Amino acid sequence: MRKLLWMVILFWITISLSAKKIGIALSGGGARGFAQIGMLKVLEEEGIYPDYIAGTSIGAIVGAMYAMGYTASEMEALALMIDWQELFSDAYTRRDLNLAQKRWAEYGNVHFEIDEEGSFRIPQGMISANNINLELFRLFAATSHIESFNRLPIPFRCVATNLISGNMRVFDQGSLMQAVRASMSIPSILKPFELADSIYIDGGISNNLPVEQLIDMGAEISIAMKTSSGLRPANKLNNFFQVYDQTLNIGITRNVSRSITEADLVLDPLLDGFSSSNFRQISQIILAGETYARENIAKIRALVEKHNLKTSNTLPPILKTEPLHKVYITSISVEGSKYISSVKIKEYLDIHSGNSYALGTMVDRFQRAWNLQLFHYLYPTLTPNENGWHLTIHVGEKTRNSIALSNAYSTDEGLAVGTILSLNNYLSRDSRLVAEARVGGSNELNIDFVRNFGERFGVYYRIFPYINEKTLYVYENHERIHSIGSLESGATGGVGFLLFDQAILETYGFHYYTKLYRKIADIDALEDDFAVTGTGIKAYHESTNDFYFPMNGSKVLSKLTFSRNIAKNDLVYGKYVFDSETFFPVGDGVAIKLRFSYGANFDKNDELGFDPFYLGGSEGFYGYRKYEVSAPFYKRYDIGLRFNPNRNLFVDTGLQGLNHANSDIWSPHQDIFFTTYAGIGYRTIFGPLQLMGALNEDRSFKVLANIGFTKDIFAFSRR
Repeated sequence: MRKLLWMVILFWITISLSAKKIGIALSGGGARGFAQIGMLKVLEEEGIYPDYIAGTSIGAIVGAMYAMGYTASEMEALALMIDWQELFSDAYTRRDLNLAQKRWAEYGNVHFEIDEEGSFRIPQGMISANNINLELFRLFAATSHIESFNRLPIPFRCVATNLISGNMRVFDQGSLMQAVRASMSIPSILKPFELADSIYIDGGISNNLPVEQLIDMGAEISIAMKTSSGLRPANKLNNFFQVYDQTLNIGITRNVSRSITEADLVLDPLLDGFSSSNFRQISQIILAGETYARENIAKIRALVEKHNLKTSNTLPPILKTEPLHKVYITSISVEGSKYISSVKIKEYLDIHSGNSYALGTMVDRFQRAWNLQLFHYLYPTLTPNENGWHLTIHVGEKTRNSIALSNAYSTDEGLAVGTILSLNNYLSRDSRLVAEARVGGSNELNIDFVRNFGERFGVYYRIFPYINEKTLYVYENHERIHSIGSLESGATGGVGFLLFDQAILETYGFHYYTKLYRKIADIDALEDDFAVTGTGIKAYHESTNDFYFPMNGSKVLSKLTFSRNIAKNDLVYGKYVFDSETFFPVGDGVAIKLRFSYGANFDKNDELGFDPFYLGGSEGFYGYRKYEVSAPFYKRYDIGLRFNPNRNLFVDTGLQGLNHANSDIWSPHQDIFFTTYAGIGYRTIFGPLQLMGALNEDRSFKVLANIGFTKDIFAFSRR
């Protein structure tokens, strides 16, 4: 009996030693690469499991997860759970900005950094891809203790291209997260990935189907999965993006063709109906790969029979790498910082050695710190040590100086073209200067300099000189009948307090000089020019998650201004403004909007002929044009619903009320003029788009359109 048992053992050892090693090569192809998950599902059903695996780009992600021990079905579930549109976005969450940063509105269609020599720096890629970095860290953190990729449940390799030398780099050790990220750096789309030794772009440029790497690992039978697109015909080379894609594909097609000749079996599903950038059809793409494999099951079985491959009816004894739920941080280092100190970066992250953190908590804190808009990328890696984990914070800072171009159109002001210069910590420590030059509906030069003594709590001072020229209109029966030019120059200086991201309180003084002149007008009583000096106090709070399309949070501004009867003061008045806007989420993608505004101008100068409050337009009452109605006292009400059916689309509907008069209007008998409104908004990478229609109770209809960053950048800074 004992001899028989030994014979059986020797027989299985002989079979095992003589079994041919199988390798699977996974290609790039963007979203099309998810078809490889479907093909892996069919191979699993046939009992074919790889001894080695190699991947490029999206194939590196799929391959690394498979090497960790995930089944094809588990990968499919994960792929469908991830918000890929969010990953391929550099949109910041405004809520994570500190209140000192929120003093300025969002601005600029295109941003360029300015280097130390004063030259413009064109971005290395359209997307910094920090969201991808953090998601890859989350996926592969469990392998942080594995240095050699040979120690993964399935030995693994992935390919990237060295941007400096142009050579192929095969990653076989180090951080799995970093290796995969380097492999998938799509040229000009994703920012090239920086490691200590060099800079890397997509591995598809050098080897999009790494069959050779399988053979080098020891694979005797290689199965290649090709999901990259072929070359376009002449009739599909009609724009820059198609020509750019074709240019990349020429080299990729050649290296894929070489790899195909080395493979024993090539699985090449028909994916012509799917774009490499269409991550909304992942389930259909996976199904297409699965369907193709089933339709070609005879080719797969023929390979098994030809080489007498060992198959199994059950999953091989591969244990998934144990997930990390919580990590104890024993030490922290920062790599890549230049302008911001390591101490400050740790303060932003609020992660400290000697503490334990859930993995999700760490990712959230890195996300919040990145939202401060100081970094191109900010992500962690972990290295085990004797008592826990060493955390390395990888930093790619933005330069201190930048310039933005802003082209915008609104029905309020028409077309405006502007340039915005931003200097951070350049003129002095903890300071920011934002300067705008704009021509169009209004011609303006604004310079706002702020020096902070504390970011979330402390004191600051501000200097805000400006000059602007604009046209004011007089309406009758909703039609323009006169236009008057206004040229104004002035300055505001103030001292304020930052109160823990809850509020800003500022006291200030101001002086301005205004000259009014006729354009198309027959108004006799028109003051030619006047100068005003005064003081004021204002308070501000903001907690919204977005500036243009918030779905939750609130904004409150309260401002009291005085101009007293002093020498050389042509106008004497007191003015108070209150504006409160709140969004309450009430369901998935639905929020209630409540807004109340009040304005009062005391000691009104009747001889001026123009009131300080213009009540219409896209920032006011939608039923009037911007300068159509003015009054020294007003109240404005707004109740509405905002729907967010997908990440970038917003739909608004609601009811506005307005009452205004030449005296205080808190009387309940004051008439309220109503308008109902509906509109859509869309967030693009070049700025927001908004279109609003309003129907007044007198049945007049108004259309308001805003294209680009149309809101006043310096609304808080003005007197």
